[in-house]
Amino acid sequence: MKSKQFLVFLVLSAAVILISSCSDASSDAGDAWRTFENQQYGYSFTYPPDCTYGPLPINCKSSPPEERPAECLCFLNSENPDRVLMQKYQSDGDQLVLAEFSIAHLSTPADSMPDETGLMDWLAENFPDKWEPAQAENITIDGIPAVSLSSPASEMAPAVKEIYFMHNDGLFQISMLEPDVAVNSKLYEHILTSFHFER
Repeated sequence: MKSKQFLVFLVLSAAVILISSCSDASSDAGDAWRTFENQQYGYSFTYPPDCTYGPLPINCKSSPPEERPAECLCFLNSENPDRVLMQKYQSDGDQLVLAEFSIAHLSTPADSMPDETGLMDWLAENFPDKWEPAQAENITIDGIPAVSLSSPASEMAPAVKEIYFMHNDGLFQISMLEPDVAVNSKLYEHILTSFHFER
């Protein structure tokens, strides 16, 4: 009798473990970040699974972020392949903060196009209004030499971080809003780590 009860106990325990592992796996799959691919320029990156793909729906704009449903708090709009934009409202303590990530292919005349080695000097010469207040550093993105410009917040504008780099004779700009906010910094780091060009 005891061996029969023990056998039932083992079967029930195995069933509980199996069910819980299945539910964990499905929740992990549901939390997996999605991948966006820009076919025109050959790059991809991952973005949060709770983002709406496409422009922010019109009905989402009728109320302040604090009163919007969850599906209205994040979107990724790629209608214009020259400028892909993602916006996401995130909880930071008891308030919502806006994260904005965009990547743009900049139209630059061929005769004034910078090269990778002179990109920092070119930016200083062509964007003096951005260059003066910004902190500049040489970095890489997906192994590509890049220049990062960090502009602090002011009374007129929020803090912004921009990354400029060349790829296939094109100039690209990544822009991130309020990168010093911890939840935004974590989001941007995740996206940038996944950023990749199909060479």
